[in-house]
Amino acid sequence: MGSSEPLSDIKLGEGLKFGEDTGIVYDAETGYAAIQYNHHGPRHASIRRYLEAADVKFGGLADDERPERDRYGFSLGAVLKQDAYARIKKFGIYKTVEFTISMPGALGADLEAGSSLGSVLNAPLPEGVDTLTIAMHAAAGKGSPLESSGVEAIIDSIARLGNAVRTATVKGKARPEDVYEAVNLVKDRVGTEVNLTVGAALRLERQDRWDALKDTLQSWLNNGLLPHVQL
Repeated sequence: MGSSEPLSDIKLGEGLKFGEDTGIVYDAETGYAAIQYNHHGPRHASIRRYLEAADVKFGGLADDERPERDRYGFSLGAVLKQDAYARIKKFGIYKTVEFTISMPGALGADLEAGSSLGSVLNAPLPEGVDTLTIAMHAAAGKGSPLESSGVEAIIDSIARLGNAVRTATVKGKARPEDVYEAVNLVKDRVGTEVNLTVGAALRLERQDRWDALKDTLQSWLNNGLLPHVQL
């Protein structure tokens, strides 16, 4: 291949495609990171798996050891707006949890040990499945709510799956006499859309993306959208 030669196809291995880099900005003082959504590049789940593998390797754990999630030196996932988080936190009684997940975006290593959804989503599925919708309802007529710790674990797993989750709603209330209210676990995520000018080769310039991520993360912090984390 050379500048004077005609254009030709680039041969890629089986199952391989071209991708683009995904921008990330990390703030060491707060422990938060902002990650670009990139349809043609690594998603946050893949980035998380890579960093977890590096964390385990640098920590000197053997390859066959499978540490629990809280043994990693970090966590990476979606963050709910504080209002939504506060509403869920006060729930003591859960009625329903419903969510739709893109397949196979949520399969494989996205559902490693520690994910409460792993046993459900790793079940054999027919070919051609694009999305999977799961609804969990408390037993009718018995006045029995969904078990709290199980629901909270599922909410945590939904946050870890990030963009693989298309819709997700949890309904609950604080006291038996209260009315059930719903929290949308997708619409109530912290996130921002930014318009950038397309650069050379119809791609977004890397520095422009980094600058936008930096400004966005700083805006979230300045406006109190991210809860304080003890580092």
